[in-house]
Amino acid sequence: MNPFQLKKGDTDAFFGVLFDGMPKIITGVVVLTPLLGADTVFKQLLPSIGLAIVLAGLFFWWLGEQTKKRTGNKDIVALPGGINAGRFFVWLFAIMIPVYKATNDAKLALFVGIGANIISSILSIIMAFVGKKIANIIPAEALFGGLTGGALAWLTLSTFNDMFKTPEMSIISMVSIFIILSVYLGKVKLKISPALLSVGVGVVLGLVLNVVTAGALKDSLSNFGIYLPGGVIFSGGYFSYLMKGLIEAVKYLPIIIVFSFGETISNIQGLEQARGLGDDYDIRQSLIGVNIVSLISGFFGNPFCIGIWWGYPSWKEVKAGTGYQILHGLAYLLLSVTGIVAIVTSLIPVGAVLPILIFIGLASTQSAFANYDARYYGIMALAMAIPIAELTKAPDFIAKGAMLISLVWGSVLVYIAKNEWKKVSFSFLVGALLSLLGLMHTPNFIINFKLTESGAFNGINFTMDAWKPAIAYLIIAAITYFFAKKGNISYEEEVQS
Repeated sequence: MNPFQLKKGDTDAFFGVLFDGMPKIITGVVVLTPLLGADTVFKQLLPSIGLAIVLAGLFFWWLGEQTKKRTGNKDIVALPGGINAGRFFVWLFAIMIPVYKATNDAKLALFVGIGANIISSILSIIMAFVGKKIANIIPAEALFGGLTGGALAWLTLSTFNDMFKTPEMSIISMVSIFIILSVYLGKVKLKISPALLSVGVGVVLGLVLNVVTAGALKDSLSNFGIYLPGGVIFSGGYFSYLMKGLIEAVKYLPIIIVFSFGETISNIQGLEQARGLGDDYDIRQSLIGVNIVSLISGFFGNPFCIGIWWGYPSWKEVKAGTGYQILHGLAYLLLSVTGIVAIVTSLIPVGAVLPILIFIGLASTQSAFANYDARYYGIMALAMAIPIAELTKAPDFIAKGAMLISLVWGSVLVYIAKNEWKKVSFSFLVGALLSLLGLMHTPNFIINFKLTESGAFNGINFTMDAWKPAIAYLIIAAITYFFAKKGNISYEEEVQS
């Protein structure tokens, strides 16, 4: 059979993944264009994203064909995937926008995002070998409690203020979020994405309220053209900014580490969905391949990680094949290198996009609580609260390490609830190590690289700012381990009535 031959179900799958990913791209463009500028977004960022998605599409197609040959199963469906939603929004709101607001340097903000993608992709390749083992150690309640807290902080809470900046934006935002939440909570079945429906209604309201104007549409036409992927490489100072971006991204390592691990687990779960339907993808090969694609795209200017999406059963049900992913990649490449997205987004008011972010944060929260035992809800709530505290201008003691603090303390409390006291002690030891490395309780990593103005390497600073909390963690770890070893920690069995 011709490997490029499309099946009937490929059309449904193509439009499904296209419209599943499109709201992310539209949101990113609408939010970033006023900050980074149209030239940066449409001539450098978008073509690189298009390259990333076409490379991902080719990889998913190739992986599906290889799995057919290896297993003898001719009904293999290509894995759904593309820009990873979790890291996309966190990179956007917790890394790139804060860097821009702190420095007013659009190019640096873009390259810090690129650095975060490169670091995350490398970490995720490593996690392809050890991710499952780590997942067996870290309580899922602690991990996903923290991830949910991050989603609430950076997507839901940080967005509310922007929704009500003007009366017109308030009207558009309220109507849009009503549509999204009605469809989601009321379980209304639609043939199109509720996010796209709400954006469409937002466009109509924008025209009625004169938020969307003919002038904006006319201005957007100036961005129409052909912009090759990798334009960031030829924009001047590429290697200097790449080095600066990587070093600045190191400051966000706690966020990058936790979300990279969380998304690795999510990718594995997506692969397990395929396996459950008889499509036996090699998990390690899949994880390594998708992150190599993400890594390559990073060097070409893409700040957003590539991942495997959930939803495999849907495309299996419509009898899709592997070809839809080639169509998916080519469609995004066409949209991103021509400036068509600029024309589309000129019609979309910001107020129509912000409710999507609030919805994602709320949906993540509901999903987290639905999947775990009710006795851990209090622990998960605390794990969620720590990233939210960081959003409220928390002191340096929380600093950029909120995600790892959440993970350590969430693990401690889960193990206490399970009366596994040696694991409590081990969790505190991990907390001590992370503190000494500067990943928790301090804004500074233990090793800071010095650069010249041109971005050239100029030595290393070695600091140890968080030794006091590290000592506290070590003391608690020692006490807990001592009494657990001696058998002096007892507990009462919970009596079921």
